Amino acid sequence: EFQGDKICGVEIGEFADVEIDGAVPGLPERGEPEEPVSAAAAGVEQWYLPPYISFSFSSASTNDVADEFLEAFLEEGADELEKLEDQVSDWDRNYGSEEAYAPVARTLHTLKGIAKSVGLHCYGTFIHNFETLLEQMQRPDAAGKQAYFRVVDVWLDTAVRGFEHIRDARTDITEELPSLSADAAASASDATEFECSVGEDDEIVIKAVESDSAAVGGHDTAGETPTDVADLLANRFREPKPAQGKTGANDSAKGASYQQSVRITSERLDQLLNLTNQAQQLGVRSSQTLRRARRSTSELQNILVSVRTHASRIVSGTAQSLGDWKQRNDYAANLDALEMDQYNELQEAANILREGIEDLTDLVNITNRQQMLVETLLKQQTTMISSMSSVVQSARVMPVSRLMPGLRRIVRTVSNDLGKLVTFRVLNEAGALDRDNYARCQVILEHMVRNALDHGIEMPEARLDAGKPTTGVISIDVRKEGGDYILSLADDGRGIDPEKMRDVVFEKGLDVDADALTDEQAMKMIFHKGFSTAASLSEISGRGVGMDIVLSELQKMGGDIDIDSQVGKGTRFDIRIPSNVTVNGALMVSSGDDAYAIPLDGLVAVEHIPSAEFFTAIEQGKPLQIYDMACEPSYLATLCHKDPMPGRNLWGHTVPIIVAGTPDRYLAVAVDDVQEALELTIRSLGAQFANVPGLAGGATTADGAAIVALDLNQLVASLPELERDGEKSSDRGQRPLVLVVDDSRTQRMVSTSHFDGVGVETVTAENGVVAIDLLNNTHRLPDIVLLDVEMPVKDGIQTLREIRQSKRYGHLPVIMVTSRTGPKHRALAEEAGCNGYVGKPFNFVQLIEQVNELTGLKLSTNN
Repeated sequence: EFQGDKICGVEIGEFADVEIDGAVPGLPERGEPEEPVSAAAAGVEQWYLPPYISFSFSSASTNDVADEFLEAFLEEGADELEKLEDQVSDWDRNYGSEEAYAPVARTLHTLKGIAKSVGLHCYGTFIHNFETLLEQMQRPDAAGKQAYFRVVDVWLDTAVRGFEHIRDARTDITEELPSLSADAAASASDATEFECSVGEDDEIVIKAVESDSAAVGGHDTAGETPTDVADLLANRFREPKPAQGKTGANDSAKGASYQQSVRITSERLDQLLNLTNQAQQLGVRSSQTLRRARRSTSELQNILVSVRTHASRIVSGTAQSLGDWKQRNDYAANLDALEMDQYNELQEAANILREGIEDLTDLVNITNRQQMLVETLLKQQTTMISSMSSVVQSARVMPVSRLMPGLRRIVRTVSNDLGKLVTFRVLNEAGALDRDNYARCQVILEHMVRNALDHGIEMPEARLDAGKPTTGVISIDVRKEGGDYILSLADDGRGIDPEKMRDVVFEKGLDVDADALTDEQAMKMIFHKGFSTAASLSEISGRGVGMDIVLSELQKMGGDIDIDSQVGKGTRFDIRIPSNVTVNGALMVSSGDDAYAIPLDGLVAVEHIPSAEFFTAIEQGKPLQIYDMACEPSYLATLCHKDPMPGRNLWGHTVPIIVAGTPDRYLAVAVDDVQEALELTIRSLGAQFANVPGLAGGATTADGAAIVALDLNQLVASLPELERDGEKSSDRGQRPLVLVVDDSRTQRMVSTSHFDGVGVETVTAENGVVAIDLLNNTHRLPDIVLLDVEMPVKDGIQTLREIRQSKRYGHLPVIMVTSRTGPKHRALAEEAGCNGYVGKPFNFVQLIEQVNELTGLKLSTNN
């Protein structure tokens, strides 16, 4: 239950007066909170601040808000405020229902928690005061409901204005209580003054007192019997001034004119993309039907020409035969030239047929013109639908440029900590990433930049000795290849020494034959779990955790990474990020028993070559020369399914081939048939297919049939790696792994940042269903689970019960991390089988102590 100086039965001081041994990296320090005091004691007396309620105050923070988490707070906070406004409206409509009030309290708890987690302590205290107001302010009957919700609306509007201030000024608010404008305060000054006292049984009593302007509602309130807050507030708002409402309307209009925006979920965007894809497919089918109709019309024209020719011959032959007969019988001597007897019935029928043919020809010409018009309209429709698809797809992506400020901050802070001089350069930041991949790319780049700062860039003295400038350079370049983005991260540091990598493998006793490693394989050992070349343990490196996360996140996205390094000159990492959804032109081909879609982006060439030349190259093992490129001959069904090459009689005189690959290696891939080029929406097939080389995704044809989309360039590039699959070693290193289950994205990011600072790998889930699915399918179980209580779909208590019923992971230690710290929720969690219970916002030092106790780890927050 809620109490004036408590949150969920826990003293406010337990949340506020937490002593942390050292500042947590990435989060600002906060000022010491003051004891809760009443509004009257604080010198703030307003009608929307009941004097009998004690509110909390906090001193101002000396540091800025954590910028790396502010964007996440703004995104999640906007959603929570939108929900809060809807919930207050629903509560207003169902005033007497406690079920309608409960969501309001839950949303305020969430908003307070994420605000304080990112360092917005003043705003978090304001939300806490909002909670206190709703808990302790007397709720009137239905007659006083309007006045009651006027107070609630003032606090709600202040919450929205405070959020807008944080969004625009990028800093915390300065007041923990709402304040009205001068006009609104003047309007409220005419209201009745009142006193508050505590009567018998600790009952709150409100007395109206006489003042110069105490006439409210047309009668004097002096000498009236004590009344409750509902009657008092009802009197205050019985006759509001018209100017006040007008001012509010004008402010609303100004706000609406300032920015018009619509929030839409990713599911809705996917639905719009599906609809545009279906409309596109209908357009393709219409175009195909129109082409068939035009072919039929052309055939009809040819038939009409033939019939017209035969009709003319019949007329000519009949006339000739009739003339010969008349000449022999002197038939026309006694006939007038205008008499019809000189024409027989066959001539008349032939003339009628010829006229009908001319009419049909005119109709065919009209049909041709109409078909040309329809074809033009279909082309325009296709262009418009393509534009719609592009607009919808652009709403699903995040600009790459939003990653750069965080990387600059890491370079600035970490280089200062290491005593190095480093410049961060962005060569190109054009492009956008799918929202699903954006967060993973952020994690990947942050780990790699830290690695470059610690292991790549040398100290200024060492750079001078090597003939380099004292200031090192880390650069990033973004480019697009086909449907994928390539992020190139480079530094001009010491480079990666393959010999040193082999020595470290041997020293650490990893289950890898160091002498058998090629230079490329040795350099890629940096992605092995537990591998580190650092001589000592530090906050930044030395734990062997970080670069293995890069590879793990890339594999989840279906991406990969290449390393190009020269000792003493520097290292470049080329990271390939695939797109989850692309709208792209694709070539429809068939090979063997299957049909495929080949995206046009990145294709080198499509050509027909003589069959004899193709089979001669195969028999002699020589490349084909196509456009001055040496291309190895191959067959698509052989690459995909190991099907044998078909005989020469399949193709005839020429073989259709697709040239794909890179300048290092090109393949001339033969297909059975090239059908047509279409614009398709290609979607990722999910994480389970992320590691299948050359698989771009799936699509549907105009007929609604499912088809596989292939990235031939990636397939060609992966062929040598496929041949070396047997040489790859599995990841056997076991490092601490924590599963964080919380519906708040901000809380997940804050937890990940905390654990990353102590060298712990983190995986996250947004609800219990996702967490159980992850535990069922992962090859490695976490060392411990941090579980929130209140979550959608499946809450923490249900999830904990299901964990304890599992034979595979029922033994895992589970700590409940939640704002619900009352005895009721503690009892439910203990009954379900939790091992620990921590309240939000949590003390990370105490949390680490519990983790160490339950897992036997020796994590420390001193680094």
